[in-house]
Amino acid sequence: MSTPSVQKPSVPSARRPMVLGTEETGNVDASAVARAPALRSWRWLTAILAGACLVVGGAMLSGLLSRSAEEPWSSKALLQAHAELRADPKNEALKNRVRDLDLELRRAYFTRLDRNRTGSALLVVGGGLVVVSALRGRRDPKARAPLMRGAEDARGPESRALRRSVVATGLATVALGGVVAGLGWGREVRLDGSRGAQTATAGTDVSGVEGSNHPAATSAAILADPTQLWPQFRGLGGAGQGVGREIPLKWDPKTRENVRWRTEMPLEGYNSPVVWSNRVFLTGGNKRERLVFAVDATSGALVWQRPVTPEGQAVAAVEPPDQSGMAASTVATDGQQVWAIFASGDLGALDFDGRLVWSKKFDLSENGYGHASSLVVHDGTLLVQLDRGQAEDGKSELLALNAREGTMRWRAARPVGGSWATPLVVARADGVQVILSGDPLLAAYDLATGKERWRAAVLGGELAPSPVLAGDLVIATSPGHALLGVRLDGTGDVTASHVAWKLETEIPDVPTPLVVDGLLFTADTEGHVHCRDAATGVKVWSASLEMEIQASPIVSAGRIFLLGQPGTVVVLRAARAQEELARFETGEEVYATPAMADGSLFVRTRKALLRVAAADAAGKEVARAN
Repeated sequence: MSTPSVQKPSVPSARRPMVLGTEETGNVDASAVARAPALRSWRWLTAILAGACLVVGGAMLSGLLSRSAEEPWSSKALLQAHAELRADPKNEALKNRVRDLDLELRRAYFTRLDRNRTGSALLVVGGGLVVVSALRGRRDPKARAPLMRGAEDARGPESRALRRSVVATGLATVALGGVVAGLGWGREVRLDGSRGAQTATAGTDVSGVEGSNHPAATSAAILADPTQLWPQFRGLGGAGQGVGREIPLKWDPKTRENVRWRTEMPLEGYNSPVVWSNRVFLTGGNKRERLVFAVDATSGALVWQRPVTPEGQAVAAVEPPDQSGMAASTVATDGQQVWAIFASGDLGALDFDGRLVWSKKFDLSENGYGHASSLVVHDGTLLVQLDRGQAEDGKSELLALNAREGTMRWRAARPVGGSWATPLVVARADGVQVILSGDPLLAAYDLATGKERWRAAVLGGELAPSPVLAGDLVIATSPGHALLGVRLDGTGDVTASHVAWKLETEIPDVPTPLVVDGLLFTADTEGHVHCRDAATGVKVWSASLEMEIQASPIVSAGRIFLLGQPGTVVVLRAARAQEELARFETGEEVYATPAMADGSLFVRTRKALLRVAAADAAGKEVARAN
């Protein structure tokens, strides 16, 4: 007799163990059950942090898109105000307008930089936390099936508590980031480099930051007076014009009459000094060394000297050209960086503390007299004129680099031979033109694109003088060939249509012409000086100074300073009537064009740099620096 089988009572589904498995009847991973709530909580935290990063990034992007494309020192409104002040330097109302506009622009600029730094820090920290939480909350390969129905009830209190804890941690992290962001974004940057709740006003005292290397402080020192900067070859806009207190009509390095200081330079160079507030920059070089020098404008102390090649990189031995040497090109600065190029082809950017920001190398070997074109910076673009070889070689070009990073924005091929002139930048209603002299073309390029806007086949020979602006004309010099004025409003080939006037005699050979109040002053290496009407080219007067001149003439307070190569200095009145105001000997050879700033003349002699200034100018500067 068979024994009947006994069936075990079935367990209702509602009372089955609540497990997590690959299938309902599959293998169960108990540890996956325990990890599931934590994984979901970490994913919540990842989402919260990622959202916060998106908010910060969005705010930074919004600020970037809404800001003006102009840097404070390249603002068209500010440049126009500076031009008006140069024409009327005693206009106190105009000085106040320049001060107020400059304060507003720079305060906004440095506040924006500070906010970007704060935002970047938050993004780095937030991004790191996002990665960590995402890794902690990544999906477990053993726990791909959803929790079975009822599991939440089985582990509900622990799961909800863990989730609340993790989410609360995430929200606290975001709140802390918000506080940090508020501290960084809720206050504007003072122009002394600090942050504060109060904004700077036109009467802000910036005297205490005169000698600082901080970009904000350096810039603040020139707010009230554009006379404190000479940022490139021949100063602002390459015009060769200084404003402010009068330069002494005589100085003597031996007796120190009106010479505030004289500093021997470690290396020779034919380049001109440039000035930004309390810093003077120039370069020197030889076969094995190429250095940029920073000099304290108040004391004459050599603050630093640096190469433009990366640390540890061997400096190639290059024989300096006989005519112009290794360092004939003048540097350019914008108050934050200084850019320098040498005949060896080394180009680089340094900050005001002498740290190398970037560097490049070019082949400049096919330049008969060595590279001598100076650098120009406009609206964040570094312009490098590299004219080499012969026109048919196709090696000449104009480079436009991102001044901050050294990356190429555009390069324009130039069908010209070697030249030694410096670019002229002209801002017009129809755009910014970059005008270059080369054999055989005077040509203009669009600053934004590098596209050639117009050309005139009017030049020839060895071109050293740079083009200069005279109202609606650009004055170009072609030694032994022509001196002419060309209108700026043309397109295409304007050889036959836009030459306003042209002369074929009495043409300068090395010095760049000077335009003052509608008068064109030219000088040549033999000491001949001519005054002409800039609009017509008609001669007003001529004089023979009987001295060799290599430096270009510059003007301040209606006085033209001509520095002769043997050390003779002649000062002429910038007027229609010929008048010699002073003539004296300094005993020091001069090849470089001087710089003017704050009532001082900075003269680069063959061996030294010296500062010429009346005693009251020096006294005021020393008091302000201290």
